[in-house]
Formats: sequence, structure tokens, C-alpha cells
Amino acid sequence: MAGKKVNPRIVSVFVAAQGLLGSATVRDLKKRSKKEVRGPKWFWYLWGGSNMLGTITYWTIGRRRHA
Repeated sequence: MAGKKVNPRIVSVFVAAQGLLGSATVRDLKKRSKKEVRGPKWFWYLWGGSNMLGTITYWTIGRRRHA
């Protein structure tokens, strides 16, 4: 991998996407009750708001569907 350079534009896009998705995750968690979230909310705040995998997991698994 020595010698390969990462395009700064690609990094910027991923950082911006993580910032937007992470803040959307935290905003969604704030408006949901404990019954509407699978697992403890503090876990989703930490994991879902901090990295892309956690964010995607929250939106696909962590939210309960409205009945």
C-alpha cells in the first residue's frame, strides 16, 4: 500500500456523509421513546452517532417499526 495516495475529495465526501448521517441518527434517537428503539438508547448514541457502520445498523436494525 506504500505509494498509493488517497484522494482528498473522496475522504471529504465520506467525512461529510458520516457527519450528516450521524447527526440524523442522534436527532432520530432524541425524538423516539425507549419502546421504539431496540436495545438501550445510550448504546445507539455512542455507536450510531460515531461511525458509518453503527449508523447504518441503527437505521436497519435499531429502530422498531410503528405499529
